[in-house]
Order: sequence, then structure tokens, then C-alpha cells
Amino acid sequence: MGTASGPARGIFAAYYVPSGRMPLRAVTLTLRCIAAAIPAAWIYAWLTIHMPLLVLNVGLALVFALGMGLATRYAARCGRARNPVWMGRLGMALGLAAWYAQAAAWIAILETGAVPPAAHLANFAGMLADPPHVLRVALDVIDAGAYSIAGMHVRGGPLVAIWLAELALLAGVPYALGRMTAAEPFCEESGGWMPETELPRKFEYIDRPAAAAALLAEEPDQFFSVVESCPQAAPERYAVLYLYRGRGDPYVSLKNVTVRVDQQGKRHMSKELVIDYLRLPGIDPEAVLRHGADAGNAADGAEALDPPELQEAIAHLEAERFETALALALPHVGARPDGLRIDAVRLCALCCARLGRWDESLRYWSMLFGEERTAHNALNVGTSFAMSGDPAHGSDWIARSRALNLTSREMPDLQIVTNFITALTRSGHMAQALPYLDEVRAVYVALRNTDPGFLHTRHVPLFGVFLDHSAPVVQAVLGAERARAWYGAMLPQLDQRGRDELTAWLEHHAGELVITETA
Repeated sequence: MGTASGPARGIFAAYYVPSGRMPLRAVTLTLRCIAAAIPAAWIYAWLTIHMPLLVLNVGLALVFALGMGLATRYAARCGRARNPVWMGRLGMALGLAAWYAQAAAWIAILETGAVPPAAHLANFAGMLADPPHVLRVALDVIDAGAYSIAGMHVRGGPLVAIWLAELALLAGVPYALGRMTAAEPFCEESGGWMPETELPRKFEYIDRPAAAAALLAEEPDQFFSVVESCPQAAPERYAVLYLYRGRGDPYVSLKNVTVRVDQQGKRHMSKELVIDYLRLPGIDPEAVLRHGADAGNAADGAEALDPPELQEAIAHLEAERFETALALALPHVGARPDGLRIDAVRLCALCCARLGRWDESLRYWSMLFGEERTAHNALNVGTSFAMSGDPAHGSDWIARSRALNLTSREMPDLQIVTNFITALTRSGHMAQALPYLDEVRAVYVALRNTDPGFLHTRHVPLFGVFLDHSAPVVQAVLGAERARAWYGAMLPQLDQRGRDELTAWLEHHAGELVITETA
């Protein structure tokens, strides 16, 4: 039985599953709603009898049904019902009670005729307690055609169809809203409903909703790769993201949005549900909020928050005048305002890295990590250690970066690995880079799919790019023969596309040598 916390296991646990709990308060609130529906049913019956237009009768029925549905939602929310089946049944019971009450009220008004409303109410009370009499009168009305809609008498089959349609509406709307409300994410740890937050950023339209839903159900950690920001300012098609937060794992829903403009210039928006209540195990809700922050507002805010003392230094950095930018930022490294000091340290770290002054860059990145303990800053400390000739400490910092990234989800884990491999190879530490290349190789073996689109959605380098960039390291460390065996070990685990690409690549780099597949 799923709750709002705990790890997701399998495709079904990947989505929110209500706990099935049905507090007594939800039942008592539903009974109160039934009691409140009785006078509402009398008003509804009186209005339908005196309504001059058929369309108004239909509209009134829709409003009454919606009122019963909202009452059911109220009972479910306030009663904290997490059992969709039973809450749906309670909603149906409320709808049936309302339908019977309005039928009894209609017959009471019909029998008493043009008398004061007090007489109608007295007869109505008697009707409520006498269902057989209500049934007999209803059968007589069907035969006699005493029922009038907008001045037209209706009898027989059409009248039965109208009453059944009204029954379906009054029972169906509360039933549906009851089930839907009880299925919404509820945090069992805090004992409250998770609030829904619609994130302001527009995301890329999901062209293949079924494939995206299947992928995220199996691999929710690919969420940031699949749900990517929409580059257009005013797209006609985009996706919107909804976040639900409690004390445990967050949940998200995703909808595709299509905007159409008619001939009069009016905009019409339609939404299609792609993913509903997907669990994101181990992902920090704040990371999802940052991912969904409006890009334009974030950029405006960042620009507005740039300390005026550093604006000239930032301009020189953007113009690649790193020495000047560094000289302008240095005086502010010890500033008392936190924002000014942190931004100055970041500028110094970036400038020193661009200038190849890795010992200084390492010092500033370490200072920055002391201020902002993020995976990104830990990665920069690790790569700076590697570039300054200390790959062992660099490896420790990469492990720290990956550990922080497990919860912050600032970037794909493989991005941390490939960035460190680049730093190690640029600094000549080929042997230390090989174990990380083993990890990258294992990714392709595990995926068993080298399709470029498939790899791109997972932020995995294209297979050919991996082969070309890894070759200098593998050959330098293992030698030609062992390098061919290192690559050849992948062949049995790849898809046909990957096997063909790797075989052609090996033949191109190894001449006429035959590559033997390793079982």
C-alpha cells in the first residue's frame, strides 16, 4: 500500500497510490451533506417546475449536480478520505439521496398545487418518509403525462429517459469528484494534503506522452532530462508542470498545452494529461522548484541582484578580459555583505580557471564551497585539484559532488564523471581517468540502446563521441591489444546499431585485426 513517503519500486509504485484509509469523519461529513441536500432538492424541484425555458432546466440540473459534487469534495478533503472506491460510493449515495429528495419534492409540489410554500413543505416531509407512494405517483405521471417542461407535456419513454439522465448526472458527478479527491496526493507523515504548485516555466511539448510516461515510471531520475525548458517565448505547444510536496518524496503531474487562435483572434487553450502524480524518489523538491522557475523572471532577478560593485568586473569577464575582471573582483573577496563576497569569490574562481592558474582557482572554489555547499561547487573543486596535479584529492571531491547531487539533482551524474575525466586527461592523469571511463562504458552496456535520440534524452554522450574521446586514454593506459579487448568486451551487450558502430570503429582504428567478442 503506497503512501506519500518511501522509495518507489516498480512501475506501479512509481506513481502515488492512496493509502486506502477512510476516517469516520469523512462518513459523518457526507451524512451532513445529505441532510443539507434535502432543502436544496426542494428548491431545485420548485425551480424546475416554474422554469419557463428548457435550456434553463438543463443548466439548473448541471448546477445542482455540481453542488452535490463540491459537497462530496468537501467531505473528502475535510474528512481526509484516502480511499477512492469508498469515497466514490459515498458521493454516489449523496447524489442518489439528492435525486430522491428532489423527486419527492416535485411530487409534493405537484399534488398540493397552487398553495402557500408551507403546505408544499409539509407534504414534502411526508413524501420523504414514504418511498412507495413516491414510486406510485411517479408511475402515474409517466402514464398520464402530467410532467411539463417549458409548457410541453412529456410522458412515457421520453419522460423515463429524462429522469434517468437526471439520475445519472446527480449520482455521477459526486461519484467522480469523490474518487478524484480521495486519489489526490496525501502526506501520511504530516497528516495533510499535499498542496499543488503550478510552476511558471513552460517546458518542451511531450510529443510521445506514452513513451515519456513509461520512461519516467521506470527511471524517475531522468526527470530533469525528459522535462526540458521550452526555448520559445510564446509557444503554441508546451507543457506545464505541477508539483506536490509533503515530508516525503515529491510528486509531479505534467500536462501538454495546445494554444489555438480563432478567426476573431481569441486564444483557446486545451490541456492533455501526460503524467499524473509521478513520484520522484530522492529528489529535493526545491530542485524541482528551481527547475520550474520562470526563466525570464529568473534572469531579470539575477540581473537585478548583481552587486553594483561587481558589474564592471562581470562585463570584463563576459568580454574575456580575465586579468582585468580578476583585479576588479579581488578587493571584494573579504566584503561583509554575503552576496557581494560570494559573487566576488565566484568571479575570482572563474577568472583564475580561464587563466590556467589552477592553484588559485582551487583556493577560490574551496572558499565558495564553504559558502554554498552545492554539487556544482564540489565538482569545480575536484576538477581544480586534478588540474593542479592532485588527482587523489580530486577524486574525493568528485565523490562528494556525486553524493550531494543525489538529493539536489543539479545535473546528471554522468556529467560529473565526464567533466572529471576531461580534467584528468587535460592534466595528463590518464591512469586515474580509466576507472571513470569504465563507469561510462558500463552505462552503454546497461542501457543496451545506442540510438542518438535515446541517449540525448538521458544526457548520455553519443556513442561515437564516447569512442573517439576515450581512445587516447584507453590506448595510453592499456596498450593497443588490451585496448581492443576493452572495447570488444562491450559487443555482446550492445544493440545491433551499437555493435555495427563499434565494429566499424574498431576496424577503422585497428586495420585488418579481427575483434573477438567477449562473452
